[in-house]
Amino acid sequence: MADAREAGGPRRVGRREAARWLGGAATVFGAVALAGCGAVPGAYQGPGTAAVNLATANPAHPASMFSDDSGAYTLVARGAGLNVGPSGHADDFSYYFAETRGDGNWSCYVQSLGTPSGDQAALAGLMARSSAAPSASNVAVLLTVGQGVLFQWRLQAGQPEVQYPIPIAIGVSAPIWVRLGVSGAVWWAWYSQDGRKWVNGTHTHTPFDTSRPYLIGLAAASHDSSQDTVAVFRDLRGFTPNQYMSITPTARPTKG
Repeated sequence: MADAREAGGPRRVGRREAARWLGGAATVFGAVALAGCGAVPGAYQGPGTAAVNLATANPAHPASMFSDDSGAYTLVARGAGLNVGPSGHADDFSYYFAETRGDGNWSCYVQSLGTPSGDQAALAGLMARSSAAPSASNVAVLLTVGQGVLFQWRLQAGQPEVQYPIPIAIGVSAPIWVRLGVSGAVWWAWYSQDGRKWVNGTHTHTPFDTSRPYLIGLAAASHDSSQDTVAVFRDLRGFTPNQYMSITPTARPTKG
């Protein structure tokens, strides 16, 4: 069972209220600062107000989602990542998503990604899932802090996550665009330095039935669940997220 709370989208709050909710240590204009996280320059840029989904506050799995008037979406996330939990076949991450069905083509700009410790396995990107269950089948294209861009999937619920034998991009970091698409029974993953010329086009067969409703959204995890990772996304194409969840196995390890 996922230890998660969801809501139908964030509500608008002022900067002072957002700072209070974040423990008084946050500056939501120009940077995000959280207890134990420190300031992440440029992690939250935007004039005026922030959008904070207060309904997702969960002390056992601290995480939050913000959006601003400039079109940035910021996930402040924890979670050990993918292929973790008691079985080793579940996921522990933050997810901002929408429901869809059928063929699709989605992309986003990962503006920045970082953790206080510089954990190389912290990740952010696009993920499609058959459901919000922690062991659900899924397919994802993910930027990591220090391990390139990964393409991975879980063919059946409760089975291990499978990773393409090599990163589809090595030696790249944010900012970068990532893209995920499905046509019929085949999923594709790409990355781009400019959002126009897409590279790689690696593919796998679909891990679930796309004629039925499934989820597509932004995913982020810190790898070290004692720390926060801050991922900033822009230029979402093909979908508009409207639900947020912290997805975690019943018993969550510190690291994956």
